[in-house]
Formats: sequence, C-alpha cells, structure tokens
Amino acid sequence: MARRRRPSSPTAWLVGLVGTVAIALIGYYGRIAVIENMAERQILSAQRIQQQITEQQLARQQQAAQADAAIRQLKRDQMAKDAEEMRLSAERERRRSAAWDKFYQEPRGCDNWQSDQHMVECLSLKSHAKAEFQRKWAAGDFDQPQS
Repeated sequence: MARRRRPSSPTAWLVGLVGTVAIALIGYYGRIAVIENMAERQILSAQRIQQQITEQQLARQQQAAQADAAIRQLKRDQMAKDAEEMRLSAERERRRSAAWDKFYQEPRGCDNWQSDQHMVECLSLKSHAKAEFQRKWAAGDFDQPQS
C-alpha cells in the first residue's frame, strides 16, 4: 500500500499558493510585454512604410508639378518664338511690299485698259516686272530697274 503524504501546514499551503499565483502572474505579464513589444514594432514598421509611401507620393507630385511647370514654360517659350517669327515675317512682308511698290511703276495707260489686248500687255509687263523683282529680292538687290 502506498504511503499517504501528510498534509502540509496551512502556512506552507498558503505560501505555495502565493508562489504559484506569483509565477503565473509573472508569466502572464511577461507574455503581455512580449506581445505589446511585437505590436509596437509592427506599428512602427507600418508607420515607417506609410511615411515612405507618403514621401514617394509627395516626390511624384513634386515631379509632376515640375514637369507641368516645364511644359508650361516650353509652351510659353514656343508661343513667344512663334510670335517673334510672325512679327519678323510680317516685317519682311512689309519691307518686300514696300520694295515692290518702290520697284514697280505702272506704265502710263495701264491704269485704264482700252482693250483686251491692252490688258494682256499691261499684265504681261507687270508679270515680267514681278519676276525681275523676285529675282532681285532673292539676290538682295533692291535697285529699281532701268528703263
């Protein structure tokens, strides 16, 4: 027959109970601390990732804004260049027109045609004068023709 153990004193029993509860509480709070530490690391990691995403989005927005500004500047520059080219073209045309007016003196009697033959002769003279003017204009010689 097995021997029965003698019951411990109430003080020993109470000390054992308190020790067991203390060990259980220490284990419980230790686990809680580990879980809180893991959660805190995950939160910090998520915050870092979110901050990186935010910074990347901000960088992309800034790049897009810079690209838009560059495009707008290029458009403004192109418009200014086009306007200057139009101004220069208009100035060249004005000078060419003034040179033509100075170069071409309508022959006497060609301001009022007397017949179809007369009209053809006058238009032929003007056409020849225009061709000569264009040749001289292209050569940079704006002298009037000698009659």
